[in-house]
Amino acid sequence: MQSNPAMNFDHADGQALPLPAKLGIGAIAVALHLLAGWGLMHLVITPEKAKELGPLFVSWVAPPEPPKPVVEPPKPPPPKIKKITEPPPIIAAAPKPDAAPAFVAPPPPPEPVPQPVEPVVNIAPPSPAPAVAAQPKTVSASEVRYRVQPNISYPAQSRRLNEQGRVMVRILIGANGNPQQVVVSKSSGFSRLDDAVIAGIRRASFYPYEENGQAIPVWVVAPFDFNLD
Repeated sequence: MQSNPAMNFDHADGQALPLPAKLGIGAIAVALHLLAGWGLMHLVITPEKAKELGPLFVSWVAPPEPPKPVVEPPKPPPPKIKKITEPPPIIAAAPKPDAAPAFVAPPPPPEPVPQPVEPVVNIAPPSPAPAVAAQPKTVSASEVRYRVQPNISYPAQSRRLNEQGRVMVRILIGANGNPQQVVVSKSSGFSRLDDAVIAGIRRASFYPYEENGQAIPVWVVAPFDFNLD
């Protein structure tokens, strides 16, 4: 299709037309188009011409879809505040007294097992202990008499040292009158004087002491003095 020489807005030498010329040419072109459209509206198309023109297609252009509204997401519901209620106090029931236990009869005691009979042994009673001899009694020195006087000498060294004093002795006189024991019950304070008395008494003898016509041993307490006067 060739372009219309009237629609060329440039000179033959390629220079652009001034603006008023361009506006005039544009107005002429618009008028021509309107005129052509009016002629087409009054043109009667016969079937033969319609065949020459060919099928006419009409396409519907769908209007643009309106913008979709922006849907805000639903706000979450406010959290529910649970009201905490205190449970009612639990009142424990008083414990029931235990039922008295049923009486149960104790089992019968086991039958005694017969013990073997031990043979009877005759044991002789122990012989009585020998009688303990009674301790000799103590008598005064005036109740006994010497058979042989005691020979008591004053130690020479005690004389030189001026040792003097009284010696008390206990004498056990046997049933035969001989002295069996001589014990110093009170010392003179000088061992030489005490030993001199013991040695002299052991060499003496007494008449037996009789009681109910029978001689018995007795204890006698006798004093012996050592004086240098």
